[in-house]
Amino acid sequence: LEMGRASEAEYDAATDRLARGEVTEADLCQLWTPLAIPLDATVCLTGLSSRAYLNGKRGRVISFVKDKGRYGVSVLGEALALKPGNLEHRPEEEPDPEPTQETCTRCQEPRVPGSTCRVPHPTSLRQDCGSEFGAGVGGGMRNHWSCEACGKRYTTVTDIHDPSKVSFHGPRWCFKGAHSTRRLPSSDRRCIDKA
Repeated sequence: LEMGRASEAEYDAATDRLARGEVTEADLCQLWTPLAIPLDATVCLTGLSSRAYLNGKRGRVISFVKDKGRYGVSVLGEALALKPGNLEHRPEEEPDPEPTQETCTRCQEPRVPGSTCRVPHPTSLRQDCGSEFGAGVGGGMRNHWSCEACGKRYTTVTDIHDPSKVSFHGPRWCFKGAHSTRRLPSSDRRCIDKA
């Protein structure tokens, strides 16, 4: 009540259920204890399924939205809305340190203000659309490609006298735009493969 996480009516209803024997004191403690995590407290994330990579990370409570029953938690530089059941109060611990320099989840490069994220067409996702060879193409090899990640078509031309010289024609980048620190959807393959 004192933290504003439950109304007087909710508290009265809970104590009435206890008095009638519908719930035990242990049941009420289990139900109400997660709502008692104070602001600025350290919590450990647990039981997340869609963002399981965050399980075990420690963050700091920055808010509580009573209507939604969720805590605002800052973890690794990101603010998340989490259910009390996904948090373990760790008053004796400190949150995991915030990243000092964010890395773009798309290009895997440091996110420097004013810089542009550029991702080349992934070679593992290119489809061969035909080749030409000989004098008609400047004495080299011209390969036509289609990128499965972005759907763009482009051409590479390899010099016949120096195979290390490859020129690029068409859209050079699979993705060119703003850096991102958010986890990309699995359907978006316009990124550097970390494997």
